[in-house]
Amino acid sequence: WDIWITKGSDQKNNLEMSKGLILLNNGNLNNALKVFLNLCKVEPEWAEPFNKVATIKFLQKDYLTSIKYIKLTLEKERRHFGAISGLAQINLRLGRFENALKNINHAMQIHPFISIKKIKPFLLEKLKKKEIKIHLNFIN
Repeated sequence: WDIWITKGSDQKNNLEMSKGLILLNNGNLNNALKVFLNLCKVEPEWAEPFNKVATIKFLQKDYLTSIKYIKLTLEKERRHFGAISGLAQINLRLGRFENALKNINHAMQIHPFISIKKIKPFLLEKLKKKEIKIHLNFIN
C-alpha cells in the first residue's frame, strides 16, 4: 500500500497525503477531502488522491461522485484494485449485483487475495434468486 501513498512528485506532497490519511482515519472527512482535492490539482497524474476523494464520497453516501473519482483513479492506474473494490461496494449498495460481481472478479484477477472476494457467494446467491424470479415471471 505504501507505494501508492508515496508516489507524489516531492516530499511535501507525500507529507500532505499522510496528513490527509490521518484526517480520514480520524473521521475528519471534510478536512481530509480538502487535502485530497488539493493534491488532485497539484498532482493530476497521481492516482491515490483521486482514490481517497472517491473513498470519502463513498463514506458520505455520494455514490455518483465516488464513481466519478473511481473512474479518474482508474484512468491513472488501471490496476488499482482498491478503486475497483470500491466500485463493487457501490454497485452492491445500489443493487447492481451483476456489475458488483464483475468488479470483484476484475479485482481478484489483479489481487487474488483481496478481502472483498468474501461477498462473492452472497452475490451469486442474489443473482441466482433474481434468475429464478425472472424465470417464474416469464412462465406466468
